[in-house]
Amino acid sequence: MAGKRLRPITRDQAVNAIANGTRACIHCRPDTDLGILE
Repeated sequence: MAGKRLRPITRDQAVNAIANGTRACIHCRPDTDLGILE
């Protein structure tokens, strides 16, 4: 289980993570908000 401390990531880090295969949350769909289409 994750700890209580959260650290947001930058837009570039999020785009890089999704581009490298990290699956986006199916509820909030950050990939759609970032403009990443499969």
